Amino acid sequence: MCVSLPNTITQAKEENLKELMVKARMLIDRALEVASNYEGVVGMWIEVKWVLNKVKKKYWYPYLRIRYRNGHTASIYLGNKGGALGASLEILKYKKSKELVKLALQAEKHLRELEEVYKNLITVIETLQNMLEDTNSS
Repeated sequence: MCVSLPNTITQAKEENLKELMVKARMLIDRALEVASNYEGVVGMWIEVKWVLNKVKKKYWYPYLRIRYRNGHTASIYLGNKGGALGASLEILKYKKSKELVKLALQAEKHLRELEEVYKNLITVIETLQNMLEDTNSS
């Protein structure tokens, strides 16, 4: 009894798998690139501080506060109008970047496993085909 794998179907699935792995790699790289904008940042928040002017009158000013991994903090003045909205968006991007890193690292792990399984599967298929050809010719 001769059993052979249909090459066209196997090759089509192999190409699809390769394309998926390439696409996954591109998405992982892009996610890590986007998230790298916030490398070293451990937190962001909006803070309102007061300042005394020359006549000792208190004024309140909004700042975007950023805390870094090394313990340092930075303040970015948000202006009187519209700055808080931009800061809120920046905080949202920062939070999304943390999620991106987690997902990218998970995807990286699964992609490595998939690549290993793929290599093993190709080896098994080639060995199987060779053994079947040897059995056929004898």
